[in-house]
Amino acid sequence: MSESRPPARAGFAPSPSFAKVPREQIATLSVETEICPQVLLRVLGILAARGMIPFTIAAHRDDRLQRIEIEIDALPETASRVLLQNVRRIVTVRRAELAGAVERAQTDDPIPAKL
Repeated sequence: MSESRPPARAGFAPSPSFAKVPREQIATLSVETEICPQVLLRVLGILAARGMIPFTIAAHRDDRLQRIEIEIDALPETASRVLLQNVRRIVTVRRAELAGAVERAQTDDPIPAKL
């Protein structure tokens, strides 16, 4: 006689549960760009290079501009400046801002300038 087995379970593995992040620990990266099919991927690539995974991603397009809003973990002040500089280096970016939580650096030492 054949043995009756339950059918194989199809689908995805159970998703891990993540702890809720307080709103004050989330920053919003807002980017305004000329319309370009690659700019969203480039901005996300900058975040991925830093090991960051966004909470939410929103992109809106009108006739001439594209607006991208990405919610990420709050960053130390110096890291947020570097992130914004990297995003602003993208040729099609017109404006980039980081609003919300920005952690203060641990020390009050001035940031050395590269000359």
